[in-house]
Amino acid sequence: RTRHFASSKEGTRHGEAGCEELTFDTLTRIARVAGELCISMATLALAWLLAQPGVSAVIVGGRRPGQLQRNLEAANLKLTSDVLEALDTATEPLKRHLGPNADLWLSAADSRIR
Repeated sequence: RTRHFASSKEGTRHGEAGCEELTFDTLTRIARVAGELCISMATLALAWLLAQPGVSAVIVGGRRPGQLQRNLEAANLKLTSDVLEALDTATEPLKRHLGPNADLWLSAADSRIR
């Protein structure tokens, strides 16, 4: 896969180092879990989000009825503790790297997220 992203501080609007390789590695790990379960990454992601403490609903949509149907399947999908642990393990390095600033466009000092 060809990657055309800035990976240096100078190439990012937020002035922080990029983490494209780590992001793609994380997505590969998530795709592997989805493949083992024979479900789409989108369905897995929505089910994983619904399994998080404090999350009672997610907003879903789709351009076609089939996309919406697949997204709605996530509400009935109960992930095992092993799957939840695999996803947490797969994403922990990226979450740790990104830190608490979820604003992709601004530095932590200028972020709207407090």
